[in-house]
Amino acid sequence: RSTLSEYMEKSKVAEYISLMVMELALNSENANMRKEAAIMYRGLQDNDMLIFDPEIRQKIIQELTRKNELVFISWKLGGGSSSIGKQGRLHITLYNKDDEFQEVKENIETKAQADTNKRSLVDFYRELPDGQEGTDLGMYYLSYLDDACKKVNVKFESLVNQFTASGLTDINLIFNY
Repeated sequence: RSTLSEYMEKSKVAEYISLMVMELALNSENANMRKEAAIMYRGLQDNDMLIFDPEIRQKIIQELTRKNELVFISWKLGGGSSSIGKQGRLHITLYNKDDEFQEVKENIETKAQADTNKRSLVDFYRELPDGQEGTDLGMYYLSYLDDACKKVNVKFESLVNQFTASGLTDINLIFNY
């Protein structure tokens, strides 16, 4: 019974990871689509209406695919035999091209850093400009994920990086168990 109870606690971590990854991917995809809809259909005020129309949505997806501005997710388990201390590690990375990240960063930080800017995922969510709906749910999952990790002694770290040369944003979820 105690073993089952222990595994039930650990299964919460996996559940929250999956919810968090889906939420991050969905938010990134919607941001990409809104940005592209604004470019393709200049002058229209309601970009949300455009991305919910199946025909227009398909055109937007085709354009994003042509430009190769898609959302990508990668993951890595462990660190291999040469990586001492990283055998019990899960590293999930979500890649996206996000223009607003740079604007938010410049408004908050007074000094610009050279190539890569890092902050926690919590800070990233807090710094999003008003009007970026859907991020509350991500914060909700993030807080539950953090709590679940602490209960089962899993070290959880989240970082958001942006590479200024390419405009590529990557969100890292790192778990050491």
